[in-house]
Amino acid sequence: MNNSPLRAHRQRLKAKQEQQQPEAQTSTNATVYELHLAQLHDHQRMLKKIKPAAEKAAYKAKHIGEFDGYVQGVLEADSGRQDLVVTTIMVWAIDCGHWDDALQLFEYALNHGLALPEKFKREVIDLVPEEMATVVLEDLTNMTGNELLVLAKVLDIVNGQNILDQVLSKLHKAIGLLALQIAGDDPELGALQSVREHLQLALKLDPQAGVKKVLERLQSQIKKATPSQPPEDKTDEQEGAKTPEDDQQNGEPKEP
Repeated sequence: MNNSPLRAHRQRLKAKQEQQQPEAQTSTNATVYELHLAQLHDHQRMLKKIKPAAEKAAYKAKHIGEFDGYVQGVLEADSGRQDLVVTTIMVWAIDCGHWDDALQLFEYALNHGLALPEKFKREVIDLVPEEMATVVLEDLTNMTGNELLVLAKVLDIVNGQNILDQVLSKLHKAIGLLALQIAGDDPELGALQSVREHLQLALKLDPQAGVKKVLERLQSQIKKATPSQPPEDKTDEQEGAKTPEDDQQNGEPKEP
């Protein structure tokens, strides 16, 4: 489908206008939301015919732009209505590597309590961090600082929220291992300590997180990288002047 800038602009305006109308207002014509939901269902039927994960991701990347105008209009209206198009495109954005877009939709969905389609069988707050963490952990060597930055923002968003321990553990693990990967062969002490903190939290939240051996190696690296402290040179001034009691203990007479 041709998704020209003009078409996207019109989609954005229509979606924004519809979102700003009272929800009870009905029309004999299909709404903008219904049209995009039907379009999304058509794509999902095509995706069911595709088995390789890489080809599914490529198909999504090819067609996700068709929804840009609509999604932008929804975000601008900020109505908070339940919207399966928005939450599905949020997941597609993760699969396509459009993580900045996914983060924006994640915040919108959380702020308004949007639900995912039933097939996901999870809440938004659990699905997005877990999906992002999985992508990172499965392809660490091809990840960049941008993914690390997005993961850190996701952690800021979900910290203290009602999120599964295992999901939060996986998020900490992904942040720690990606930070270690980006740090290179000669990481600074501060970087090592930060990675250790994330992996320790991952292990605390989920004893089966699979980070114990990495933590052992980290501890060894941190020990080697920590500067050794020279012994203190105690001077008479540091020790303090002798007291009369010290003189008596040393057998010296006390002055009259």
